Amino acid sequence: MEILRRELESSECPLAFSVGHSLSGGTGSGLGTLILTRLCDEFPDILRVSSSIFPSPGMAGDQNLAPFNSLCAFNMLAEFCDQVYLYDNSALNRCLSRYLKMEKPQLKDLNRLFAYVQCHITSPMRYPGKLSSDLRKMGTNLLPFPRLKFLGLSQSPICFEFDLHKESWSMAGPKKLSQHVLHPDNSLTSIDVESGKFLSSAMIWRGNMFTAEWETLGPELREKMSEYSVPWIPYNMQMIHARGGPIESNLSCTLIGNHTGIQNIFAHNIQNFNKFFKFDFVLFLFLFLFLDLIGIV
Repeated sequence: MEILRRELESSECPLAFSVGHSLSGGTGSGLGTLILTRLCDEFPDILRVSSSIFPSPGMAGDQNLAPFNSLCAFNMLAEFCDQVYLYDNSALNRCLSRYLKMEKPQLKDLNRLFAYVQCHITSPMRYPGKLSSDLRKMGTNLLPFPRLKFLGLSQSPICFEFDLHKESWSMAGPKKLSQHVLHPDNSLTSIDVESGKFLSSAMIWRGNMFTAEWETLGPELREKMSEYSVPWIPYNMQMIHARGGPIESNLSCTLIGNHTGIQNIFAHNIQNFNKFFKFDFVLFLFLFLFLDLIGIV
């Protein structure tokens, strides 16, 4: 914390702390949320943004306590975090397999996709644009209720600089990208848009766009998103533009949504936790590790 305090004092205009961690392991869920609680105590006026990777069924590896760790972490994230961007391991693997033709994505590939989307989220703070924004403004529009701070993500296009098929995305227009970003295959949180409603959303566009094109794009997207949004929150879609386009394509789109379908992720995690709790699975694991530690097993 002393290192963070020295770095903060040397900064001119600190905006937020961004913490990236996984919720399946004990270090990511336990130490990651502990850091958030300390940041909340030490620097209460600065935003705390968490980018959390949620465990998927059958993909937790040797982390048998993934449902237990993630369930405990959710409570801490709801209390001590201002915005939570949720990623899903199965969704990340699906995107890499579908668009980059990777049969067995490695950990470095998942981290690269994670960093790729994070760069798009923070691009309005690093590049000028027609409608610029920052994390505080985005949070004001994306969080209609203080406790509903878990946000889903979708990205289009999904391509890296080494992708051989990126030429097909180099000249993709806003209409094509807006169609792909709403497709379930482009979702990074395993949320089907048609399974619920958007409470609020934000579309971040990167790249050069003409003013006339931007003026016609906004009303069309708002009309299209109104089909998937709740009617009692008017103008719940925010349009953000940053001129600094990615090197992989001329234009890109990132959708951040406060969607009611995210409850399915929580319900599935609680269901897995109840299975373990029913058979005292968690207690058995801790007892086995304790006996192994003292040399009995």
